[in-house]
Amino acid sequence: MKDISTLRREIIYLEQKDGKENIHWDSRRFEWLAILNYLLPPRLNRRQTRIILLLPEGYGNGMVKRTWYVLKQIFARW
Repeated sequence: MKDISTLRREIIYLEQKDGKENIHWDSRRFEWLAILNYLLPPRLNRRQTRIILLLPEGYGNGMVKRTWYVLKQIFARW
């Protein structure tokens, strides 16, 4: 079972940090979270991207986020 109170606290933090307009999530089942303008580290061909995280059933109770998706056009510049 997911720890919904932990998820809500983390969503509030992300909304304060990145803006409510950039954070979207499945408010019924808490199965996914999307960040529209996720800031990427230096030396990549993009400065930001969309990221989608799938939240496992035991998230917040020791289970970590393991599945996430970004645009395939991201690559390192050297």
